[in-house]
Amino acid sequence: MSNHYEESMNRLKAEFDQAVKGLEKMQESLDDTKGKARSKSRMVSAVVDGRGDVTELKFHTQAWRTMSPGELSKVIMQTVNDARAAAQRQMWSAVSELAPDGPDLSELLSGQVKWPEALSDAHRLPRIVEEFLGVPDGDSAGESTKSTS
Repeated sequence: MSNHYEESMNRLKAEFDQAVKGLEKMQESLDDTKGKARSKSRMVSAVVDGRGDVTELKFHTQAWRTMSPGELSKVIMQTVNDARAAAQRQMWSAVSELAPDGPDLSELLSGQVKWPEALSDAHRLPRIVEEFLGVPDGDSAGESTKSTS
């Protein structure tokens, strides 16, 4: 019994250590992420960091001088939003390696998938813990196999 317990705990610790390394990698990728975009007219470009903050906004032509304030604002906002979306895609790609099996993380975060449906399996204990505790398949997600009568 003690040998099985020790093996299980060693596997659980290894999985935990791997998860910590993944979180460290995610933090590094957050620091390195830069989303870039240029307007359709090629007049404006923007750079956004991994936190969504605008770090650079450049005007490449003088065309903005003849635009109405509303028109200029629309071009700038669209360009910044495109850069932010590019940064998000980079982040989702880096984070998806750490996410549990299931729905695509970018779909969850963009609202394309309903959280309760998508994460029903995410509430399960890790397989190794279920095995150690002797939990039958499905019980750790709250699906009891006991009779209610």
